[in-house]
Amino acid sequence: MLKKMMLLAVAAAAVLAVAAPAASANWTHSGAELKTNANVTFSGETSFAGELGTVTCKQSTAAATLTASSSHGTVQSFTVDSPTTNCEVGGVVGALCGTTSLESAHLEAGNVPTLTASSTNIVIDNVKLINVFGSEGSPCLELDLVGNVTATPNNPASISSVSLSGTLEDTTLEAQVAVSGSLAANPAGTYGIK
Repeated sequence: MLKKMMLLAVAAAAVLAVAAPAASANWTHSGAELKTNANVTFSGETSFAGELGTVTCKQSTAAATLTASSSHGTVQSFTVDSPTTNCEVGGVVGALCGTTSLESAHLEAGNVPTLTASSTNIVIDNVKLINVFGSEGSPCLELDLVGNVTATPNNPASISSVSLSGTLEDTTLEAQVAVSGSLAANPAGTYGIK
C-alpha cells in the first residue's frame, strides 16, 4: 500500500511539473516590468575568428527593440563603424584582401534577428551578417555568416554591457566562425531581465 501511495505521489508530481509553465524572464525598466517597447543601442568591440582568418573591429553598433511585457525583441541593425580604419583583418583573408580590407559588415537586407531573454542571457536568433572585403570599392570577397549568438549581460537586472559568444556558419566557404566581443548598452543600467 505504501509503495502504491509513493508511486501515486511521484506520478502526481510529474504531471504537475509537466503542466506547470516554466517561469520566463521579462524585460524590465529600472527594475519594474517594461510597459512600452524600448530602443537600446549596444556598441563596442567585436571579433570574428575562423579557419581562414580573423576580423577584429574596435567599434560596432547594434540597435535593438525590447518588446514590452515579454522576454522578446528584435535587432534592427548591426554595423561596423568606419571598418577600413577600425578593423584589422588577419589570416588568409587578410593576406588575400589586405589587413584593412573590411569595407562593410551589416545585417542582410530584410533580416531582423530576434531576441529571447532568459534570467541569465539573451539569445539572438536568425543572424544573417554580410561581410564585404575589398579595396576602394573593388570587391575581393564576401562572407555571409548565419546562425545564433548569445549575449551575456554583466548584470541581468541592470544591463550596462553584454559579452557576445557563439558560432556562425560561413555559407560562402562552409566554415565555422566564432563570434566574441563586448558591447556597452546605451542607456546603461536602465533595462534588465527578471
